[in-house]
Formats: sequence, structure tokens, C-alpha cells
Amino acid sequence: IKLYTEEDNVVYANESYIGVHAVKDGQVLLRFPEARAVREVFDGTVYEKTDKLNLELKLGDTRLFEYI
Repeated sequence: IKLYTEEDNVVYANESYIGVHAVKDGQVLLRFPEARAVREVFDGTVYEKTDKLNLELKLGDTRLFEYI
């Protein structure tokens, strides 16, 4: 099993997308299986090639990233 985050959040992942849903306020370190560029689907932000993102989320926030 791939551990995408150590925090207690809901994570959805497949070969094209990875999503995280926050169960509390705070920082979430989201790890990808390999370094790749990603696009945040809801706001269009593109992140250069990386294997992790540090996100500041509020309870109930959902972020969805597409591998590009």
C-alpha cells in the first residue's frame, strides 16, 4: 500500500488523479508515487515536477490533482 499522507484524511488515487479531503484544519503533506507535474483540477493551478505538495487545508476542503 502506498502511503500518500500520514495525516488522517480521505485520499482517492488512481493512475491519473489523486485527491484529498480534509477531516480537520491544518497542513497536509501529500506525496505522489513519483515526481510528476500536476494540475489542481478545481482552480487550474499547475505545479512543476515534484513528488510532494504541502497543503494548508480547512475541514471539508477537497483538492483534486491530475498528473500531467
